[in-house]
Amino acid sequence: MRHVDLLLTGGQVLNLFSGELERLEVAIADGRIIGFGDFPAHERLDLSGRVLLPGFCEGHIHVESTMLAPGEFARAVAERGTTTVVADPHEIANVAGLEGVRFLADAVPADLLDLHLMAPSCVPATPFETGGAEIGVAEIEQMLAWPSVLGLGEMMNFPGVIGGDPDVLAKLEAAAGVRLTATPRA
Repeated sequence: MRHVDLLLTGGQVLNLFSGELERLEVAIADGRIIGFGDFPAHERLDLSGRVLLPGFCEGHIHVESTMLAPGEFARAVAERGTTTVVADPHEIANVAGLEGVRFLADAVPADLLDLHLMAPSCVPATPFETGGAEIGVAEIEQMLAWPSVLGLGEMMNFPGVIGGDPDVLAKLEAAAGVRLTATPRA
């Protein structure tokens, strides 16, 4: 049996499938849970009287809408059990473009939170806005190459999707890696 870095003993683990608390040892190697049971370990930590829960994942948020600096946001949600966030930095992109998105990507301490981003798809949100920045296909392609960016953010321009707007379709194509064809509605 493989030696692990750390074995958590004596605690209870919440089984998310049954809703029951189970007394299990938790084996950790290279910073990740690799199994349950009595593994040979370099270090053991007794968690008697404690319950282990999985971290929460926030699947869609606009961090800048919290009105907190990114590091403060990370501290606030991490201490409440959130370990992973997928953010659509649409608002900061409206004002500061790629530089704002990069700021957000770099400003969250990695030891507190796994922050993943979606490339903002509608900057500005409408042609009637004057927020200060524009993000086109080239910028989306650039963001999609960043390790923290998972894909394209929410496409708010549904009239452009339905109507086959070439700029909107080009953004979708960049994210999907496929060529789309559209027949505009009459």
